[in-house]
Amino acid sequence: MKKCPKCGCDKFYVTAHVMQGWKVDGNGMFIKTVEDCVQVVHGPTSYDIWECWECGYDAEGTEFEVDV
Repeated sequence: MKKCPKCGCDKFYVTAHVMQGWKVDGNGMFIKTVEDCVQVVHGPTSYDIWECWECGYDAEGTEFEVDV
């Protein structure tokens, strides 16, 4: 489990890449989102930037790894 090295929190803000379902016009131009997440294309890894939910410390995910 990852924990923040500054405050010990185990919840984070991260970036993920997802596919959405869209309503579009005849030219394929976006009108609105009809499904927020059809599929996760890339979830967070230890090499992405993780930001602590509590204190805001951010770094590569490897900085948050804890030996258990």
